[in-house]
Amino acid sequence: MALERVEVVVGAGGAEFFGVRKNYTLRGTRFSLPKPKGGRAKNPILCEDELLARIKQRNQRPGRAVDAALNSFTPEFGSDTWHKAHAASQAALVTDKGAAYLLKGWKNNPNERKNVASNRRRK
Repeated sequence: MALERVEVVVGAGGAEFFGVRKNYTLRGTRFSLPKPKGGRAKNPILCEDELLARIKQRNQRPGRAVDAALNSFTPEFGSDTWHKAHAASQAALVTDKGAAYLLKGWKNNPNERKNVASNRRRK
């Protein structure tokens, strides 16, 4: 038998009342969790906040093509305007529009297996 966290309330007459607290583990409540499969590097998305964090992390990776296209030696980029131009190119990454904007294209279960084309047959 495991230890369980309980709530203890002392009444007016000194009587103690024990109550079980709510389980705050929300893992698997949004979507059912997939069965664990060995050898697969798949991280299930457990809640909407995790999806937002992954999208934000993916979008904040610096792109080599974008940085190569910007030439800092052109006359329009001075010492006072370089940071403004670079920030304007990343304006799409700002999440002021909220979670609804980022979740717009998320209509199905993100934990489903995706059909990924592999290169196994071409050897």
